[in-house]
Amino acid sequence: MSPSPRLPGIRPALVALALTVALTGCSASSDDAEGSQPIAEACAGVSTRVDAAMTAFADVDAADPAAAADALAAVVDGLGDASRSIDNAELEKTVTKLHDGFATLSDAVDAAASGDITGVAGLATATEDIRAAGAEFARLCSD
Repeated sequence: MSPSPRLPGIRPALVALALTVALTGCSASSDDAEGSQPIAEACAGVSTRVDAAMTAFADVDAADPAAAADALAAVVDGLGDASRSIDNAELEKTVTKLHDGFATLSDAVDAAASGDITGVAGLATATEDIRAAGAEFARLCSD
């Protein structure tokens, strides 16, 4: 499938998001947050799933909206699984926000892949939500 000239906002948004999420890591902080699971343990347990979701997202071909929609659906599923595995309220809330941002982005890209470009307007909001949640994830899970 060739790039669609009707989707000019998707490619830059996907590239920006890929760079943002690629820079967020989880190496486990020594501070505990709310919940029965210490934050370091929660981060260690979820980082593999979050990393797998981010890798899938980084591999998105922004020139192919249908493939991007499929990849984003996999990211959303992976982040949903990750958020359900956390027993730390603060980290669970952050990963859920990351999931929700990607779900919004996925919906917009899926609609665009079907020819409905009205969802493109939501890309800026989704991008900001993902950036904010990614920064919070990195803050919670880094030394």
